[in-house]
Amino acid sequence: MSEKVKVFGVALARDHRFDGVSICFHWITLVLVVAQFSSAWLLNAVTGEQAAVLLRFHRSLGLVIWLVTAGRFAWRMLSPTYRRSPRTCPYFSRSWPN
Repeated sequence: MSEKVKVFGVALARDHRFDGVSICFHWITLVLVVAQFSSAWLLNAVTGEQAAVLLRFHRSLGLVIWLVTAGRFAWRMLSPTYRRSPRTCPYFSRSWPN
C-alpha cells in the first residue's frame, strides 16, 4: 500500500501528487500573473515616463508568462513522472494528452 499524504485535509497517495518541477512552475506562474494584474491596475495611477516603463514591464511579464506556460506544457508532456488524470476528472481532462 502506498504512503498517504494529507493535503488540505484530504489524504492522497504519494503517487497522486505532482513532482517538484510542476509545483515550481505552478508557483512561478501564480507570482507572474499576480504581478501582471498589479501592473495593469497601476497603469491607471501613473502618467508620463512612469506609465511607459510600467507598460514595458507589463508586456515583458506577458511574454515571460507565455514562456513559462510553454515550459509547463513541455514538462508535462516529457516528464518521466507523467501520470494519467484520475477517473474523477471530467472526460476532456482525462482524454488529453494520452
